[in-house]
Amino acid sequence: MKLSEHIVNELDPGIKDVVILLNEHGVDTFESCESGEGHSMNDPTVCFWGDEFDCIRAYELCEQLGYYVFRVKRVYRKDGSVAPFDTLSDIFPPLRLYYLF
Repeated sequence: MKLSEHIVNELDPGIKDVVILLNEHGVDTFESCESGEGHSMNDPTVCFWGDEFDCIRAYELCEQLGYYVFRVKRVYRKDGSVAPFDTLSDIFPPLRLYYLF
């Protein structure tokens, strides 16, 4: 699915490539954030609609292109008003080293 130019221009620069990649491969994203000061999320995150198989596919797409995904989760609402969705978070671009102590 192709994103409009307006939407692409509004994406956070630090997560834009991942959002475009996922959408080009049919993953229906609806929210993303590169994280940092003044942002709504603590970690780079992309949220998307789909089932558990879409979650695995999105993770694999990121990994194949060198993005490191450290957390994948399925989110359900308590009242059941909205279908479950998935998130990939702690997404880091290729060629960056992170030391965890």
